[in-house]
Amino acid sequence: MPVFRLTAVASVMVMFAMFAGAQQPFPNRALRLVVPSLPGGGTDISARLIAPKMSEILGQQVVIENRAGAAMMIGGEAVARAAPDGHTLLMGISTLTINPHIHRKMPFDAVKDFAPVSQVAVVSNMLITHPLVIHLTNSPP
Repeated sequence: MPVFRLTAVASVMVMFAMFAGAQQPFPNRALRLVVPSLPGGGTDISARLIAPKMSEILGQQVVIENRAGAAMMIGGEAVARAAPDGHTLLMGISTLTINPHIHRKMPFDAVKDFAPVSQVAVVSNMLITHPLVIHLTNSPP
């Protein structure tokens, strides 16, 4: 009986080794980095700054593709519909989290359709208004 178990374990190990050896290394072709905004904007510039280093580290070309429009939904939908093989990436921006709250129908679900990879930049925002506007909004009805 112990010989049977040893043989079974060995054959399972060989099967796993065959599957591991059959997989192609990642990435095995150029990566597509979709930027859901116009060329020349902050997100596009950030993508173009990191793409050469990504190419160097991964050993594959990283191609920037600008897919602007519809509050980033065009670019987001293109990535959500791409093959889930890791070769298509989305340069996510703040509208990725804002859109579901202001649009009734979305062509993708950011939580289910995407997996976070890395944070690229942090941008601080500030809202400036005239003091009269603050006074009017804080005054009792």
